[in-house]
Amino acid sequence: MKHLFENWRKHLKEVDSAMPGYNSLDRNADAIREINDIHFRVGTMLTDLWGFSWKRTGDLETFLSQIPALFEENNIITALAGIGTNGIVFELDNGHVLKFFSHGYRGDATGTPEMEFYASEKSKIFNKEGDITTLPIYDKGSAMFPGRSESTYWVEMAKVVAFDDYMKKTGRDPESIGFLSEHLVEIFLAKEALESESNLRDEERRLKARIAQLTKHVLVECRRMELCAKEFLGIFNTLKAVYERYGEDFMDDLHEGNIGILEPTLPRVSYPRDGIKGSVSCKDMDIPAFILFDP
Repeated sequence: MKHLFENWRKHLKEVDSAMPGYNSLDRNADAIREINDIHFRVGTMLTDLWGFSWKRTGDLETFLSQIPALFEENNIITALAGIGTNGIVFELDNGHVLKFFSHGYRGDATGTPEMEFYASEKSKIFNKEGDITTLPIYDKGSAMFPGRSESTYWVEMAKVVAFDDYMKKTGRDPESIGFLSEHLVEIFLAKEALESESNLRDEERRLKARIAQLTKHVLVECRRMELCAKEFLGIFNTLKAVYERYGEDFMDDLHEGNIGILEPTLPRVSYPRDGIKGSVSCKDMDIPAFILFDP
């Protein structure tokens, strides 16, 4: 709390010395208020997170002074990136996004499991243990809004194009990946059972037949969704990585809204315009880097 008010006093001094201009805290607070004027759901989410006082001049600026990306690094909020049941994400002018949330879906009302996930992803990048399925996390922490008794978690991460948006932009229906996820988990479990030394011959035959059957279901679903082989491999690699790193429990909440592609690795696509549907060429793309970005 002492650090919070030291930041705020520093902000006031900067404003006084720079008049008639104002600094990044003012610009970011104004950006959030302007985004609220454009998107009607924003105000409801911010009130859930911070109470009604987020609209009051001073309180929002004080809160934002605790976020290094917005105060010490002077990055500016430029747009709304997304909004869900438990949080909100803003785009920054440095190409990253900033997520605010207080709790999540991982069986804990405090949001702790989600922060543990982000900490794990960040450590993989820092220790050079990550791969193409690792979500780049640049910073994370918690901050207390004035007058609130619970902290808000925040995460600065790479910008991701959600799978449903990717499908729409490439001229396809925003299909659910629930079927793929469910059947791939069954395949992973069956392969683990198959590798067990305790299997009898009949059980081994049954498991192999089950894997073959599930594989056919997956291929049929990929054709129905109009996914090319490289897109499927990208999704498969990600789901397999999530399963191996975090277990079966994390697979339960995977959906087209929290699996996406890192924007810098987005395949070359023809976006919809003038009534023409978008498209993407599988021949010209590398295997897309799909990642889990919102556990």
